Amino acid sequence: MTLPNQTAYNYPLGKPLRKPGRGSGCPGYWQGAGAAGVLPPAPRPCGPNVSRQRSKAQAWLLLPAAFGTVIALVAAFSPRKERVIRRWGGPIALQAAVSLYTGFGVLGVAVYVFQVLRDSEGQSTSALARIFPLALAIPLNILFFASVYNFMYQYFPQSFKGDIGTGAPVELFSFLYLSMTAISTGGMGDILPTAVSTRMLLSMETLFNLFVLSMGISLFGEVIA
Repeated sequence: MTLPNQTAYNYPLGKPLRKPGRGSGCPGYWQGAGAAGVLPPAPRPCGPNVSRQRSKAQAWLLLPAAFGTVIALVAAFSPRKERVIRRWGGPIALQAAVSLYTGFGVLGVAVYVFQVLRDSEGQSTSALARIFPLALAIPLNILFFASVYNFMYQYFPQSFKGDIGTGAPVELFSFLYLSMTAISTGGMGDILPTAVSTRMLLSMETLFNLFVLSMGISLFGEVIA
């Protein structure tokens, strides 16, 4: 029921009044009334196409990790390691810079995962489309940390101990293996960080993996529901 100077209409608010239909992918609507002649607020764009567009728009958050991966791989095999260390002001300064940049890169990946999954809530996107951010972020993060571990080992061999092997390809594969096992167990124990900086790096990756695991469990519960 509305007064003479009011017009009834449905308009979207933050919380839907009803559960959205599977086909619409749009939030529910509240019943309300506004002043006569006033148009209702336009509903938010929604649907799978909008979700994919937002995913692409937020992909810039992955650039620090992707850029860091390339730089770490190239710099790890530089023949002028001592010169690089001196230019950065010494071993401690270089290790601190690597740790800070790695934290910045992994934060960008975590924010990307969180925002994309949050934007897909309440929309009719398929389970595969909603899992895509995780499928993109996890391999990038594994490669990012593997390249950083390898960089630290090439410049500071005492920062890791264990069965790493010899030769550039074998060493890189060993740290790729370490990064992959860290996603579930924090490592198998055959390769261990011995420096404060490398322990901090492994802790960052473990925290990221716990974050992605919690987001994955929440997503799996929504898909099942």
